[in-house]
Amino acid sequence: MMDPLKVDPTRTLTLRAQFMADMKRRFRALLKAIDDLVVGEGAFTVPSTHVTFNKEAGRWAFQTDDQKVDSFQQWFQGEVDKGILEVSGTGKPWTNTYVESAYKKGVLRAYMDSHKEDTDKPAGFMEGTREQFLQQAFGAPEAVSKIKLLGTRTFEQLKGFSAQMATDTRRVLMDGISRGANPRQIATQLKKQVAGMGNKRAATIARTEIIHAHAEGQLDSFDRLGAEELAIMAEWSTAGDDRVCPQCAPLEGTVFTVKEARGLIPRHPNCRCAWVPANVGEKETGQKWSIGAKEQAVAESVRAETGERDTASAKAGSAWLGADKRITRAGAGFPEQIGPQRGPETPQEPTPAPKAGDSTPPAPRPVPTPKPEPKKVTEPVPEPKKPVKKKTKVIKPKETGDEKTARLRKELEAQKAATEAKRLELEAALAKKAAADKEAARQKAIEAEKIKKEQEAKAAADAKLGLPMAEKRKLAAEVKTGAEAEVFLKDHFGAPFKFNDTGAMKLDYNEKASVQAILNGYMDVVGRKGIQENGMALKQVTVTQGSEIADKKVSRRAGGFYRPRLQDITVGDIQNGYSWDKPKIGKDFANVDYSVSGVLRHELGHSFHTGLESKPDVIEAWEGTMKSVGRKKNAPSSYGSSNPKEFFAESFCAYTHPNYEKGTLPKPIEDFFDTHVGGLE
Repeated sequence: MMDPLKVDPTRTLTLRAQFMADMKRRFRALLKAIDDLVVGEGAFTVPSTHVTFNKEAGRWAFQTDDQKVDSFQQWFQGEVDKGILEVSGTGKPWTNTYVESAYKKGVLRAYMDSHKEDTDKPAGFMEGTREQFLQQAFGAPEAVSKIKLLGTRTFEQLKGFSAQMATDTRRVLMDGISRGANPRQIATQLKKQVAGMGNKRAATIARTEIIHAHAEGQLDSFDRLGAEELAIMAEWSTAGDDRVCPQCAPLEGTVFTVKEARGLIPRHPNCRCAWVPANVGEKETGQKWSIGAKEQAVAESVRAETGERDTASAKAGSAWLGADKRITRAGAGFPEQIGPQRGPETPQEPTPAPKAGDSTPPAPRPVPTPKPEPKKVTEPVPEPKKPVKKKTKVIKPKETGDEKTARLRKELEAQKAATEAKRLELEAALAKKAAADKEAARQKAIEAEKIKKEQEAKAAADAKLGLPMAEKRKLAAEVKTGAEAEVFLKDHFGAPFKFNDTGAMKLDYNEKASVQAILNGYMDVVGRKGIQENGMALKQVTVTQGSEIADKKVSRRAGGFYRPRLQDITVGDIQNGYSWDKPKIGKDFANVDYSVSGVLRHELGHSFHTGLESKPDVIEAWEGTMKSVGRKKNAPSSYGSSNPKEFFAESFCAYTHPNYEKGTLPKPIEDFFDTHVGGLE
């Protein structure tokens, strides 16, 4: 049966579990706060803005994407400071409680291990001696400073970890916003990132720092015991079970001085090793004292860490402090037990028997120490000279003519063989190079062909994009289905349209008429010089069934909506006509043009207005124009009088109608659109 004290040599299993439980509790609180903010409060909820419906929601809904990320980062750092980096009113981090307990356990453990021989003495003696030592150890200024330093080390590691966590959550949030993920998806990804780091790195910090504080407590205790009693050395002790790693196993039983041992434990993150005093009530069996044995143990450990076979390379690549430690050898005759040292006793003469009637025993007579004899000075005796050995000259027999001929023939054959080998080697190298050059040429030709095709495809695409608008309108007239319209708009305008084919909802549905209305409405807008110069804030247009729009409570006729944050438009395609002959302008009309084509132009007006918001001077000119004509009094339609953005979209819809008549809109409005939108090509 495995000794439980060997499996947990530091006796800190409970303390580590408490530290990690407290850490996990703080991470759970952070995860709940993220869920409450993103899902519960809807901090990133996107407000819907379209023809008939507008709702505001979300803490940061109307900020830009960068502002939302910055706001979240400030909130996140505040939550981390309240939990994971909590500091008491006295400036003491919450982690110090566990670090201080581990340090004190190490001090007490070292004392108890160093006084095994005192267990035979009365309990009162043992307790008193221990309490005296601990009071002196914990009350010393250097101990108080050491505990503070250990606590600061742990807290700084948590700070670094928290900074990395903030960076990672920022990346996850930016990715979610850019993909248009909903709040629940964003919250799930944020919690997954935080939980993953908390379960791994934070738990590792908790376990490793407890072991480090415990080891430092042991060594400080050994140091103090060595100063007060005798020089105690530290012996490495692993957990001794089948979980001991290849880095720690070679160090089992290695004996170091306290100075050498500083910073060696923990050997690695999640290490379970501890120190025990060397040769205190035990035999030397299995211990490694010599320089060679200790250097061998360190070498095996760093080779296991780095995977290097060469010890010098392994030490150079090791992150362990012990890789560069200077190893010394323990002195001979190291005592087996801790106890006060005594010098050589002075020999005494036998004490004579007391005289009759004399109650006071005579004092022992010291034996006089004999004086050392004077050293004799002797002349050094010169060493005898070593005899010089004479070299014997070896005379080789003279080579005969036949022998010389055979030798020369053999040398010539060797030279021919060497030359032939070099020739074959050179031919092989040339053949290999030729094959490599041929393959390189083939790959180059393939790459050139690929580039050529890409350039031809790009040229063809650019040619389609660069066609005059009149040519594009002729080609558009041949488009009949939504699928064909998607390809046409992408090839000739680079426009990302999507037509949802869910089937006609009315018997009189005409797909070609609907597609033509969408194409003409789009070309009536983008075929203008001002639109081409200023652009629109538009990434996607979806054309769908009017009934789907109605289900979203947007409109029960042809309707649609534009979402500024996502920069996308959704338009219904089957109700209230496909296109009107001319716009209906005036407050007596609900809308300027409520056909499929008209609704698309209206929503493109919202897109154009959002794009102009990056040009403050143009927006300022528009607001002055709208104010001069009176938004309520001279609105293009009753719906256009509802708010400034709808006033712009309705005016834009009227102006971009192919049959718009000059002078129908108020002159300041018409002048603004003449300048910034312009007429058709």
